[in-house]
Amino acid sequence: MPNQTGKTQAVLFLLCVSATALADTLPLEHLIRDACSDRYFAQADVQACVQQDAERSATAWRNAQAQAIAKMQQWDEEPKYADAALKKYHAAEQAFAAYRNRYCDWAASLGGGAIGTARQMRKNACLAEQNRTHAKQLREMMKDWAF
Repeated sequence: MPNQTGKTQAVLFLLCVSATALADTLPLEHLIRDACSDRYFAQADVQACVQQDAERSATAWRNAQAQAIAKMQQWDEEPKYADAALKKYHAAEQAFAAYRNRYCDWAASLGGGAIGTARQMRKNACLAEQNRTHAKQLREMMKDWAF
């Protein structure tokens, strides 16, 4: 009889390695839509799934923003420089949101003559991808920023 403990440990090791690798990857827009389509058949359910993913990504972005602001507010720097950096950060975040919205409008337009819900799914999946990517960028920048 094979050694079950050894097999179990090997499977657990592979699961841990896979989970770690997946944590560093961000789902692309089409993969988000595909994952929801694989889980659900009805168009309304797929749409709701993609919408929920977009909402979760917006929360991840807001959390990353809050962490970045908190870290900048703790910066031991002359107030004029710290205030200027915080002002530029807010302007950059507004510019990102405007870019993301226009970019995702374009991505949705690639649905061509598809029905409105299909185009909205494309947009929501795009928003989810962009939010997560930007949140990861913020976290990485703050992690590497020495205070």
